[in-house]
Amino acid sequence: MVDKEDMIHDAAADREEFRQSIDFQDIDLGEEDVAYENLELDDFDSLSDEDDPPLKRSLRRLRKDRRKKHMRDGIASPFYVGQAFSNRKEISDLVKDHAVATRRQLKTVKNESTRFRVVCIGQSPNFEGTGENSQQVDGSSEVGGITSQNNESPTTCPWVLHVSNPKKLGTWVVTTFKDVHVCLQTRKVDKCNISFIVKNVMDILIVNPTIPVRSLQELLQKKLQVEVSENQVYRAKDIAMKAINGYFHKQYENLNSYAEELIRSNAGTTIKIDVDQDLNPNSTSRQFKRIYICLGALKRGFKLCGRDILGIDGCFIKGLYPGQILTAVGLDSNNSIYPVAYSIVESECKESWVWFLEHLGDDLVLDFNSNFTFISDWQKVLLNVLFNCLHLHTNYNS
Repeated sequence: MVDKEDMIHDAAADREEFRQSIDFQDIDLGEEDVAYENLELDDFDSLSDEDDPPLKRSLRRLRKDRRKKHMRDGIASPFYVGQAFSNRKEISDLVKDHAVATRRQLKTVKNESTRFRVVCIGQSPNFEGTGENSQQVDGSSEVGGITSQNNESPTTCPWVLHVSNPKKLGTWVVTTFKDVHVCLQTRKVDKCNISFIVKNVMDILIVNPTIPVRSLQELLQKKLQVEVSENQVYRAKDIAMKAINGYFHKQYENLNSYAEELIRSNAGTTIKIDVDQDLNPNSTSRQFKRIYICLGALKRGFKLCGRDILGIDGCFIKGLYPGQILTAVGLDSNNSIYPVAYSIVESECKESWVWFLEHLGDDLVLDFNSNFTFISDWQKVLLNVLFNCLHLHTNYNS
């Protein structure tokens, strides 16, 4: 049963007119593309319905074109016209990264105080001009916009980057950048030099400084997808290890300043540093051996409210300069862990324990009348130190 009074018929619509209202793919905007080339596209994200539809279409197309221009071989280009740099080293490092990432043979042809120019010298293909889309003109062939002469040198790659600083104000600006390659990719990239390899192996060597050169070479070639010789990796590892060791080595030169600052900022702090003299009597250098630190605030707090019980133990230090940390930990009035003192020594031996506990006894004023309980693991060395070296009437618990 059909109620004829409630039936609604579809209104007739002109599909051709509807298609013309929404589809502008075939509209040629002409010079409008040039007019909107330098517009800030983000300002047009929220266009109203009253705006001209061709303008919307043009802006969307410009966004799409710009995304394509910044993507070559699936890698985003790090350069664009108007880009500013603070120095030439920043530009050079970025060129190296881009050359290795795209596996192109980039070469710096100008590196002066006012200009920095990089071109691509990669080998381009030399087409014979036998395909459907090739056109033979006076013995030359043209395929896909690439022209080459038969039996002559390959086509020059048009990729170029020019950065200038004409007024020497310290700001370098990209004035010319043509991100078009017609050359072939290569695994032998000159920009992948020793300094570039050092930067890429630094993090690996900090975690694993004993990694073999051959294994490091395989990791780099798998990561960068370029050829790296074993000699390059060996030299880069040597430079990187000297930089890493030098960084830690420099910190020991600041040890005295660190101790003085602790004493100045925390009254009553005790710091003892033991060093080994150089075998050469005329040398003024000394080698760090051990350090003892007992902060003044912790010392006073333990004497006022700490219990007469101390836990002493040691643990390993891993890294380029291994050693041991000796600690003395007590209990406060709330039965919470209370750090008292610690020491960094060369190893957990009788000499280092004697040195640590003697300074601890001086700070806590431990004498023959002291009644302290020491808790530690069962070590004969430590037991002999407590009873024979410090001469304390102690209660030793393991």
